[in-house]
Amino acid sequence: CRSNITLTDATRCVKRTCLRPKLSRGGDRSVAGHLNSLSIADAYLIRGRKVIIIDDVSTTGNSIKAVSQLVLGAGAASVRAITLAQTTYQA
Repeated sequence: CRSNITLTDATRCVKRTCLRPKLSRGGDRSVAGHLNSLSIADAYLIRGRKVIIIDDVSTTGNSIKAVSQLVLGAGAASVRAITLAQTTYQA
């Protein structure tokens, strides 16, 4: 079976520009907090492309929202996200 899909490893496109404390240690996990600590490098890899973001664990979803904004702002045609696990809280 042949496909016209071309995959590109663009993992180096999103760069963390400063360390962030873990949420459990009082770290800010707002979308704005993420945006202030991330940047896009090598945007040519994603410009005009469909991008899939893969995150290991989603707690608030704000990291995916922030990365989506950055990637779209860098010219990606569309963004989809996949998370492997969701944090849950028991009362």
